[in-house]
Amino acid sequence: MAALMSRAEELGMDSSEFDNDDFDLDGFGTPGALITTRVDVTAFLEQKRAAMAAHASQIAETSFFLAMPPEAFSATWGTEWFVRREAPADTEETGLFDGLVG
Repeated sequence: MAALMSRAEELGMDSSEFDNDDFDLDGFGTPGALITTRVDVTAFLEQKRAAMAAHASQIAETSFFLAMPPEAFSATWGTEWFVRREAPADTEETGLFDGLVG
């Protein structure tokens, strides 16, 4: 998230929106070194934005995230990250079923 915020202007966003206490990223998310699986979901961004908008109890209609320009939304939400429990430290997968034996 911090890397994306540093690219705000490039992605068509007003970076001054991040200059407040609402965007304190300390303790937010999981360190990248622990992430084992990164899945490209850009083909489903339209559905993802619609699903986010449909959950009014969790995200306001005027939410910063829903107002993102398409390029910024894609950069922010176009990948899903997972940590596979007990995976070797060097695990790098691009799908949820990588390495599984049937």
